[in-house]
Amino acid sequence: AYDGLAAAVVEATEGGRGAGAEGLRLVGADGDDGKPELTVLAANGEAVGGPVSSFDLRLDCRCAECRSESSGLLKLDPSSVPAGVRPLRQAGVGNYALGVSWSDGHESVYTFRQLRAVAEGREFGARGGSFDPPR
Repeated sequence: AYDGLAAAVVEATEGGRGAGAEGLRLVGADGDDGKPELTVLAANGEAVGGPVSSFDLRLDCRCAECRSESSGLLKLDPSSVPAGVRPLRQAGVGNYALGVSWSDGHESVYTFRQLRAVAEGREFGARGGSFDPPR
């Protein structure tokens, strides 16, 4: 029974791909439209997936300030985030995530699994991309 629990913990924290050893990080550049784009890089310097809009990644923050804990829908009004938002600082969080300080003053934590999924185009908005204004 404990083996199953241990495997689930490893899967949740490492995404089943050794993400803790990957040390994913973000590098930025301006896209063709002049808006900030990010590339997710593995520890070996290889890009993971394709470029990600800095704005879209900021909106994919899953903290309680940005998302409803019960529904997963956005509480953050997308129009309140500057189109040119950029990461200012980043730092590893344990062996499972990357903490990002944004130019709009927000702090986010993205699991390596989440970063990989967003970069591979599999996840943005998966937990409710529409804005659900607070009542």
